[in-house]
Amino acid sequence: MVDVYIISGFLGTGKTSLIQSLIQQKSDTAHWAVLVNEFAQHGADGAMIEAQVGGKNVDVIEVAGGCGCCAAMLPFQQALTNLVKAGLTDVLFIEASGLGHLGNLKSNVKSWLGSAGTLRGAISLLNPQHFFNDKYRDHVIYQQQVLFADGFVVNKTDLAEKDQLETLQSFLMQDSRPFFSTMHGRLPLSWMEGTFPTNQTTLRFSQLTTDEQPRYFSSSLTLSQTDHFLLSKVIVGLSKLTLLRFKACIMTDQGPQFINMVQDELAVTPAPKNTKDFYMEWIDEADYPVEKMKEHWQEWAV
Repeated sequence: MVDVYIISGFLGTGKTSLIQSLIQQKSDTAHWAVLVNEFAQHGADGAMIEAQVGGKNVDVIEVAGGCGCCAAMLPFQQALTNLVKAGLTDVLFIEASGLGHLGNLKSNVKSWLGSAGTLRGAISLLNPQHFFNDKYRDHVIYQQQVLFADGFVVNKTDLAEKDQLETLQSFLMQDSRPFFSTMHGRLPLSWMEGTFPTNQTTLRFSQLTTDEQPRYFSSSLTLSQTDHFLLSKVIVGLSKLTLLRFKACIMTDQGPQFINMVQDELAVTPAPKNTKDFYMEWIDEADYPVEKMKEHWQEWAV
């Protein structure tokens, strides 16, 4: 019997960091698996998790190219079913796509698990700053990730103003679902292992959105092992872009690096020295041309 947890949250809320934090706390004997669902074509998040799990008895599987609740439903279902049927996993964490509909995903996962596993909870990560941005708060996907969650992790508290954090916490305290406030995705494993209430939410948005919103566009570039970049140029160049999300694994003058940008937040993390798959991918509400990104790529090259 597999215990399953869904880790949800809008783009850039820190889902991967949270899972990495939990992995650091697991016992050596427990066998975990992480099923990562990527909206884009490349699995940057899965690669980042896999880079840290050596010897920790954790399997990492990726399903990219769409949300597991809709466009990538069949490969996602197959990956989940294979993991559960293998009978080797004690705990399975599903890192949902940042653009996934949590209500649909919860329903599908419960159905696919059958008697072979139990969905223990669906946790949504919230960035306090998003709550005060109409672009996020009034989006149907964001609202689903709040209304269908069983508990919340209020992340990136270090980036929020005090009144922002207090207002969001007051909003969440309107019903009985638990929440934990933190930064950098740090979460005690004992909190995750608690019992989450199953009662219906009493939370209400002042502007409840039911209509589908404008779609998001995802594009990518595959790089060769001979494409080298100056990291300083990449950082400066990305700071001038207004993309909703940018991820990459690139070879730089400082070795292979993971690049993770959410609007004005940019993180650079060393990738394994034996990395062979290099790419750039981006998500935005407008279709940012590949040719335009190639121009940037050439500007950033060594």
